[in-house]
Amino acid sequence: MRERATRDAQRDAAEAGVEAQQVDVASLRPIRGLRARIFHRIESLWKLEKEDPEFYTFSLEQLTAEDDILAAMLERRRHRGTDQQAQADAAVDAALTRYVERILAERQGRIDRLAAELERERELLEHDRSRASELKEKLHERYERYLPPERDRDNRDADRNRSRDGARSGAGGSGN
Repeated sequence: MRERATRDAQRDAAEAGVEAQQVDVASLRPIRGLRARIFHRIESLWKLEKEDPEFYTFSLEQLTAEDDILAAMLERRRHRGTDQQAQADAAVDAALTRYVERILAERQGRIDRLAAELERERELLEHDRSRASELKEKLHERYERYLPPERDRDNRDADRNRSRDGARSGAGGSGN
């Protein structure tokens, strides 16, 4: 088990560009976690691309906005304690504001789409209420087809017997 962890650590170190002798297994856990998060994020984007192209576009734009936030925060960290700190703080604030505004705008769009769908459902409900007796009759016919055929006292198919009896009496009546 420990050998496997060491091999994994060496592989991760090689990928990260670190010499294997300097690697501690515990220090690479964040790299693995980050890799897993990136993979799951990409996988969810692929799924979104197929299922909801509009939200997929929004998500890609949000990724760009997140990159802008992280870049501004790194800049602020670099300029901490200098005369450019106020400008860096303003850049972080502006990037965060844009991000929040986009989230709120997307949520409002989602609410508007849901409201339109709710209105369509209300109209369909009113339409169906106006023809409830017709729907009831259609349901009756559908469920009637699900039932097994009726049987008479001799456990024969009553519908089939009626058609045979009708055919016989019709044939016998014309022959007499």
